[in-house]
Amino acid sequence: MLFRSRFAERHNIPMVTTLLSKSTIDENHRLFAGVYCGSKTSQESVCKLVDESDCLIVLGEMLTDMMFGFQSQKFNKRQSIFCSIEELKIRNHNYSNIGFLDFCNQIFKFDLGKKDESKIFERKIKEKFNPEKTNITTERFFQKIDSMLTDQMIVVADIGECLFGASELTVSYHHFISPAFYCSMGFAIPSALGVSFAKPNLRPVVLVGDGAFQMSATELSTILTHNLNPIIFVLNNHRSEEHTSELQ
Repeated sequence: MLFRSRFAERHNIPMVTTLLSKSTIDENHRLFAGVYCGSKTSQESVCKLVDESDCLIVLGEMLTDMMFGFQSQKFNKRQSIFCSIEELKIRNHNYSNIGFLDFCNQIFKFDLGKKDESKIFERKIKEKFNPEKTNITTERFFQKIDSMLTDQMIVVADIGECLFGASELTVSYHHFISPAFYCSMGFAIPSALGVSFAKPNLRPVVLVGDGAFQMSATELSTILTHNLNPIIFVLNNHRSEEHTSELQ
């Protein structure tokens, strides 16, 4: 992460992640642009950066349906460089004998020359959460969560609305956990238990749907037995707008 960030800083290159790699970059970094997950799920500014890039460098990613938010691919492969543990792909050429680390070590040393100051990337700043008496919506709920996160918290998101809503949260380096690849329902509560033991200095903020919660809610007894303190939010997908409570 350190060398990648230095390379980006040296040449003012914006960085994005996918759902599978969220928090591999500190999302408070000035060059972090957001999470890419297809045109219907990602922010418009993130999609524009990726899909219209004239040189897209993709490191360690798998081109799966989850990467594109189950939508068609928009960026041009002929203007892209893909490097994974399996091989290096540049345009229509495959280089299976070039290792991932070897490629990264060399490209991060590369000097692209003087920056073009007219193309300096400016990160879109999120609006500050404004406390006011109003109905809770999914968007406003995640805005509130985003406003309360600190470096001492780690987000644990279950699948579905929790996962895709959490993709827009701003988290620190390696402060996000989810089953994004397998979408394993019921993951969040047991994961929070594991995180609490593995990283006792971090407080899990758990986002779980009502169905997934029922699959592993019994682990709450273990959490209570060991006096652990995760913050758990249970989202009801069948909430009634007529009975929506108010958030301040």
